Amino acid sequence: MHYSGMLGSAAREAASSAALFGVRLNILSEVLGTQAALEALRSLGEYTNRYFNAIGGFSARHSRDEILTIFPRKTIEEARKLVADYSRDLERGVIDHIRDIASANSVEATCFDIHIHAGVTEISPEDTIDEIIEKGRAKQEIISTYRCDFGGNDQ
Repeated sequence: MHYSGMLGSAAREAASSAALFGVRLNILSEVLGTQAALEALRSLGEYTNRYFNAIGGFSARHSRDEILTIFPRKTIEEARKLVADYSRDLERGVIDHIRDIASANSVEATCFDIHIHAGVTEISPEDTIDEIIEKGRAKQEIISTYRCDFGGNDQ
């Protein structure tokens, strides 16, 4: 399936971009348990969708730990700025919730890092969803790192 089929003919005429977000759930699963880690990802997905829907983007969970966001009619430079703004706003939007989940599920002091990755890429109307995901994966880099120490420190 081509993403432009979901947007109609206007998408074929304008520049568009996408971002593939990822968070490594294996560490969260080991520390918090599978259910809490999945709740953390659900929270991240909901926040991402709300955040980018407000500016005309749309997001969907692609895999266990990846979220794909399409930015119709946004250049790659505009998409990079949106992702940078998202990264700065992320702590207030979802990281605090993940801390709460971790605190509720941790018996003893726990410390771990949360790394949010993003790969921002230009896309064309002919690209399939799988091609967009591969382009995003090829460009992924860490956009946010949060160190959570539930013994008393947040860094």
